[in-house]
Amino acid sequence: MSHSHYVLEISPSEMEAFLTIIVKKNRSYEEDPEFPSNEEILRYLKASGIVYGINLQAIERYSRRGKYGETLQIAKGKYPIAGSSGSVEYFVRGGNNEQMKIDSDKFESIQSKFQAQYVQKGDLLIRKLFPNKGFEGITVTGNKIRAAAGKEIFLCAGRNTHIGDEEQTELRASADGVVSIQGDVVHIDGTKLNNSDVDSATGNISFPGNIVILRDVKDGMIVRAGGNIEVNGQVEDALLDASGDIKIKGSFIGSGKGEVHAGGDVHVRKIFNQTIKAGKSVFVYDLAQNAIIMAGERIAATFYDGVIEGGHIQAKWNIVTNVLGNSNGDETIAEISGKAASENRLIEISRKLESKHIELKDCYYDIQILESLRNGGLPDPNSDSKIRELSNRIAQLEFAISTLDKEEADIERKIADMGAPGTIQVRIRIFPGAMIKINDAELKIKEILRSSLLKEDSGMITRAAKGLATTI
Repeated sequence: MSHSHYVLEISPSEMEAFLTIIVKKNRSYEEDPEFPSNEEILRYLKASGIVYGINLQAIERYSRRGKYGETLQIAKGKYPIAGSSGSVEYFVRGGNNEQMKIDSDKFESIQSKFQAQYVQKGDLLIRKLFPNKGFEGITVTGNKIRAAAGKEIFLCAGRNTHIGDEEQTELRASADGVVSIQGDVVHIDGTKLNNSDVDSATGNISFPGNIVILRDVKDGMIVRAGGNIEVNGQVEDALLDASGDIKIKGSFIGSGKGEVHAGGDVHVRKIFNQTIKAGKSVFVYDLAQNAIIMAGERIAATFYDGVIEGGHIQAKWNIVTNVLGNSNGDETIAEISGKAASENRLIEISRKLESKHIELKDCYYDIQILESLRNGGLPDPNSDSKIRELSNRIAQLEFAISTLDKEEADIERKIADMGAPGTIQVRIRIFPGAMIKINDAELKIKEILRSSLLKEDSGMITRAAKGLATTI
């Protein structure tokens, strides 16, 4: 008769089983020198309901070593693996004009490779991929653990698109046009071409996509676009309003009644007396005279002559021009007001990263405490579930941090391209009569200044010329 006694411990989650073999009470090792064999231990486990994840090699070593009182992790269950959520594939036209899938592992931005693509009626835009059901787990006692299924997504048809199959897995174009993404919905907006002047004969133009005008836009006319506007001639006292960019290859000249409103950038050769408002940047390729220019990012007049004289220009990021003001002493106001959206977002990202790194550190510390307690013989009865929850949270935090790091790097590259924020740079000359405003600081220029970089410091405008910073 065996004098061995089996002590079997199963974790509350039934994901682990531990076995200790001890000598029965009032017996000694000398009275029963034969430690239970490998087969005896396996028969005991089977009789005790341990059927999955049994460590056969560990049991063989345990039996061969024959050490009473030693505790062995005898079996380990398998945790379920949650299913991945559904996703989509995007398609564009390749160089051979055939449709091709965008490789999601290689493209950095859907907006840069999918949005603004020209497509034809019937083209495949998006294909839906179904979620993965995941893999179920199993406990050491053979109980199955159901895996959480991935979340299914559903395609939504936007303007000029339709669901192209009965299974609702394909989104196709219903018309020729340009792809745009608004929220999570894909639309097809074509480009409207106007090959004459926009005047009383053509009437005002409104189009959800892009508009290309081959000649001029006359007084009193209105042109509105859901995409971009491009004018190959000049614009008079008219209104151009676009959600995207506006390009005027000629001049924007009038009596002061003309306005350009763009959600993106504005490019113009010359502007006299008129008003430009841009969500992003304004680029003047020659001369801005007595104009009102307001930009959400920067104003640049560094091409050709690159002169800004008279009027009021205001940017949130910076202003760069070759010449500011004129020899007549006309007041020219150059103003930096507020912070651009990119700068504000950078501050927000920094705060979020700091918070998430602190939480990540706390999660790792909590796991370490739980494992130390378990190894020290004082386990938390819910340690398994707590460790799983903490591990899932760590994965979420690491993904969020990676996403924020990428966005931060993108914005920093943008800052490098756009130059220092909060500055006004004049590369050649500033004339007397120019007014510099940066935040709450103001400076009236009273003498000609050569190449200058102006910025605000402690409520004063400072000037850097040839590497020397001075307060003026």
